Amino acid sequence: MQALTDAGINIPEQGQTVGSRSLTPEQFEQAAALCHSVRTTLAEQSAGWKERSIFEQQWLIRAFCQKASLPVDEWFRALERLEAALRQQDSTALAMINAPLDRLAVYYDHLYEMARGYVKDLVQRDEQLRIIRG
Repeated sequence: MQALTDAGINIPEQGQTVGSRSLTPEQFEQAAALCHSVRTTLAEQSAGWKERSIFEQQWLIRAFCQKASLPVDEWFRALERLEAALRQQDSTALAMINAPLDRLAVYYDHLYEMARGYVKDLVQRDEQLRIIRG
C-alpha cells in the first residue's frame, strides 16, 4: 500500500472500491509494475524457502501465512489477477479482487524488524533493509 501511495496512486478508504474512481493510464501502469515487482520478490523468497531444511521451510511458511493472512500460493494467484486487471486497466475487475495488500505489508514490516535485529554487519544490514523496504 505504501508503494502505491509513494507512486502517487491514491488508496481507497475503507469501504470504498477502486471502481468508484478513475485511475489514469500511467497510474495503472505504475501499479502493474509494482505488482509485478512484488510477485517477483515473493517468488524469489518462496524459492529460497525450498532450499532450506524441512523445519525451516515450515517455520518460514507458517510465519508468512500468519502475517500475510493467505498461503503463498493464494498470494501468487491474487497478485496475478491484480496485475492482469491493472495491465488491462479494468477497474471493475480490480474492485472484485480481494487481495489484502495491507496484510502483505505487515509481513514485510515484520521481516524488516527481524533483519534489523539479526544482521550485525552494518553494510549488509542496510542493503537487506533497503531491499525489504523496496
